Amino acid sequence: MNSSVNHSHNHSQTELRLVTKGIEFLAILTGLIYLRVVIGEGITQWQAGRLDPLAIITFLLLFAATVGLLATWQWDGVGGFISVLCGVGLSGLVYVMAETNKLGAALLYGSPFIIAGGLEILCWWQKRCPEQN
Repeated sequence: MNSSVNHSHNHSQTELRLVTKGIEFLAILTGLIYLRVVIGEGITQWQAGRLDPLAIITFLLLFAATVGLLATWQWDGVGGFISVLCGVGLSGLVYVMAETNKLGAALLYGSPFIIAGGLEILCWWQKRCPEQN
């Protein structure tokens, strides 16, 4: 009976890990697209001589969130934490910067990193404390 319970537990851990990696892959692609847009707008602003400091902070948060997700392939807890933290910061910054639909913009920019990073933290926690799950 105990073997059946362990097998079921390992199977659910494997399924969660697989779903997490799929969502994480999509979040990384989203982050790369967002970085491309922010870099393009930043270059245009820089050439016009009016680079906004908030654009630099946005770039840094996007970059750190994406790198955090990439780091989860080796260090899932740390990378997940970095991604969630940067995603929350990015959501707050976008909320402040957006002129219309503030909540929608904040969710659009921050949620991929918050969700994928949160799932990575959950996977890390399950791996770290299997007897509590």
